[in-house]
Amino acid sequence: MATSTAQKVIVHDDENTTAPCEAGLQLREEWRTVLEHAAGCLACRTPGAVCSEGGRLLRTYEEAVRQTRSGGSA
Repeated sequence: MATSTAQKVIVHDDENTTAPCEAGLQLREEWRTVLEHAAGCLACRTPGAVCSEGGRLLRTYEEAVRQTRSGGSA
């Protein structure tokens, strides 16, 4: 079995380090909400089924990702 030796490097500058960290935490929390909903929702786990709540949660997460990548506040 091969093992990975890649390491994650996090670089912080002295200015404005709080906002990116908070944005990342917010994105993780929103993604966790999407996953938790999908795990417990029969419609989300059924191929071809539609779940309005799951769709809404996913759109909210996607919008937060777009805002974060564009430098806006999520």
